[in-house]
Amino acid sequence: MSRFTRLTILLLVGFLCALWSPWNSWNLSLPVLLGMEPAPEIGGLQVTSLAGDVVIYIDGFEMGQVASGESITISPIDPGERQIRLKRVSDVDNAYWEFNRLVKFESGIDVVIAYELGPTEEFSEGHVIYATKSPAVINGIKLNLDATVEGATVLLDGNEIGSTPLVSEVLSLDSQHTLKITKSGYEEQEFKLLPEDQADRDKVAGFNLNVTVNLFLQPLPTK
Repeated sequence: MSRFTRLTILLLVGFLCALWSPWNSWNLSLPVLLGMEPAPEIGGLQVTSLAGDVVIYIDGFEMGQVASGESITISPIDPGERQIRLKRVSDVDNAYWEFNRLVKFESGIDVVIAYELGPTEEFSEGHVIYATKSPAVINGIKLNLDATVEGATVLLDGNEIGSTPLVSEVLSLDSQHTLKITKSGYEEQEFKLLPEDQADRDKVAGFNLNVTVNLFLQPLPTK
């Protein structure tokens, strides 16, 4: 009996068992029958440098470098908490503040970081976007937004929705959203909150979307 004939008989038997079997827990899908279970989705890290070349470290290991004004995606990254460090390239030691933060990665969802690393954290700007599973049932996503400055005004698609820190703001997934954060004495920051593709937006349905914004302190004018 040929290999093709044996495979055909196996699939036919599996199909008939699926029709007749009283045990609904049987998983007789084609990938299972052939021993080809699909691999779980694994997310990545998207890093955009708003100024200067930046070296990216994950859990202490150098994983890549992104040029000024460019973006890079590092993938795959296994789910779980990862220590992310961004270091701006310079010939002078300690010339720039370093981003260093523990970030949680979820299966199939990218973490997004965009930063301009300045001489200190106050004179740096950027944002971090990552998703975490919500224990509550959510129709859409729940936005949790924090900033280095309390009381900054938050605008969603041009409409004011509150001030930082902002917790549990439910958003729809039918389109991208634009966030703008403003505060007197600081540079305003504006960016897209969700992926452009609807299929990618659907991946975060029912999640908490956590956003942290670092506002750039405007230097006082010199006399």
